[in-house]
Amino acid sequence: MTNDFPKLLLESIADGSWKSPGAELLRRLLGEDLPEIKLFEDVAVMRRMPLVLDAGGFVDDPQFCFVRETRSTQKDPRLLLDDAIFIGGSTAPGEDVLIAIDTGVFDPDPVVLVLDWRCAIPNRWTPRCRLSELIGQLRRNQT
Repeated sequence: MTNDFPKLLLESIADGSWKSPGAELLRRLLGEDLPEIKLFEDVAVMRRMPLVLDAGGFVDDPQFCFVRETRSTQKDPRLLLDDAIFIGGSTAPGEDVLIAIDTGVFDPDPVVLVLDWRCAIPNRWTPRCRLSELIGQLRRNQT
């Protein structure tokens, strides 16, 4: 894996503000259409998720819109597994909603992507907000 964790995310984890605020607030931030979701609060879990997804066969299933190697074009909307950091997901088995950031495009404030099953293949990884917006809401929620 080549992904580097954005400084914003590491700082939020270090200062304790990266805490899952509950599904209701996350849905307000990332989409009312989402099922029960949570943030992964442990870097080890975030690092392990690509391996779990690969072992489960999700990466090779076209429904999940992943690619293993460099995208064929800059406009390929699928998520390159090696560049993905999975920061959250659904809590109910079978929902298969994932929340990720793409580190393949250098951006100190990456876009938070959600796997949206309502979208057609290969356009299921939809942008929802900037990482800084999500972290800002998490910090405001704690006060």
